[in-house]
Amino acid sequence: MTLTQTIVSRPAFRFFCLYPASLLISAVFFLLSACTGALPEDTVTRVTEPCRLQGMEQAARCGSIQVAENPTELSGKKILIHFAVIPAAARIKTADPLFIFAGGPGQSAQLLADQIGKVFSSINRKRDLVFIDQRGTGESNGLECVMPGPNTPLQDAVKFETSLKALSLCREELIAQGQDLRWYVTSIAVKDFDAVRARLGVEKINIWAGSYGTRVALEYTRQFPTRVRSLTLDGVAPANQILPVQMAIDTDTQLNNLIVACKNDQICNKQYPNLREKLNALLSPQGAELALTDPFTGEKRKFWIDAQSVAGVIRSPLYTPQIAAVLPHAINRAAQGEGDPLFALGAVLSSNTEENFSMGMHMAVVCAEDMPRIDEHALKALEGKLIGRAYVDQYRAMCKDWPVAPVPPEFYEPVKNDVPVLVLSGGLDPVTPPRHGKQIAQWFKRSQHLIMPAGGHIVSTQPCAAKLITDFIRSAGSQVIDGSCLEKIPPPLLFSQIMREGSKP
Repeated sequence: MTLTQTIVSRPAFRFFCLYPASLLISAVFFLLSACTGALPEDTVTRVTEPCRLQGMEQAARCGSIQVAENPTELSGKKILIHFAVIPAAARIKTADPLFIFAGGPGQSAQLLADQIGKVFSSINRKRDLVFIDQRGTGESNGLECVMPGPNTPLQDAVKFETSLKALSLCREELIAQGQDLRWYVTSIAVKDFDAVRARLGVEKINIWAGSYGTRVALEYTRQFPTRVRSLTLDGVAPANQILPVQMAIDTDTQLNNLIVACKNDQICNKQYPNLREKLNALLSPQGAELALTDPFTGEKRKFWIDAQSVAGVIRSPLYTPQIAAVLPHAINRAAQGEGDPLFALGAVLSSNTEENFSMGMHMAVVCAEDMPRIDEHALKALEGKLIGRAYVDQYRAMCKDWPVAPVPPEFYEPVKNDVPVLVLSGGLDPVTPPRHGKQIAQWFKRSQHLIMPAGGHIVSTQPCAAKLITDFIRSAGSQVIDGSCLEKIPPPLLFSQIMREGSKP
């Protein structure tokens, strides 16, 4: 997210968060449900302490549990799993809280609490909101990596090799610290989540998950089916989808949609003709030469940008349709050798996400769960795509020496369950488009799949979507949810249309 929602640590280097995580951005949220009996008021108080979450004025309660890093050696090294609870405002609250599963892989759930609390405050009136930092993220033994940042010289920042070297150094440092990087995968992490549930004394939970978090939620539901009261999945990224491969396929779809939209608009087509040919040139295996402004000197200099970096920068704006609307202009300028507009768009998402991201945990998940499944059949699906093998090549290089353990085969199998499920998809999502949501909805006996045609990655932050989630959780799926409000949200204007409207007297 961002599984899937892509993150950029620097213009030259891009990895996905299903979450965005813009929760991005990758990360968004949910609401209320029906009363199932009052939870004893001292349950949360007994196992947590008062705390403040970043960006939040509202008081929270924080706690932790100790678990084995290696689940096959229970007497070995222990790590702490940290969690936070935003208590319900009502004195008598419902017994089934809402658990938030963050995206990425690599996002800290606790650092998303401010966003979630503001967007879905209504659910918090009668329900606790629970945020667990998944193992390897945030305060739960975060596997942090120092990647190239704003102070990196531009001639180095634009090279994928720079980030690859930083990642290699990070891996060596984590291992030297005694971190066993094999044990941070999804199928192990969900056991920690259930241990937190048990610590809080809760019988059943409601789950909202975004982007990569949906993969976690599906695995939790597989392993602990009787503990789930309702399941809301926004921007579905199932385990049976190979992330770097699907990233290329789904990005290709949205780039083609953008090309068609521009071609069908008279002004856009006139100002930015032949977008497909220009994209093909920019995304050639050899890379592209672009002029960029050095932030240290203000000097305009030409750099040869490798294919992986160009592909990442082009993909980033697609997460948000309003930003993607400027892509035709940026692509046209890049085709003329001017790279500043394109790289400026690519940096928008990264500036909002990189401080809430654990690159080490990201690698632990993708290298173990996705990369071993890339075969010739998977690569054949990339033939003729605009992005081609750029993302696959990127992750192959990144995962080359990353230690992994085998993932259970059942992890990739469909989850069959009668738990009520609400699936949400954005029609313009470049990483978790509606076709993934449609597939997952078919796994469950009681599911509804709602699509926001003009939506990007994660639609729960839309007011009408938040209301729909509220209704769904309240009824535990017993009511049919009318998602027509999502269809009424208009698509953003293309940049050429915006300029045309702005020039009118």
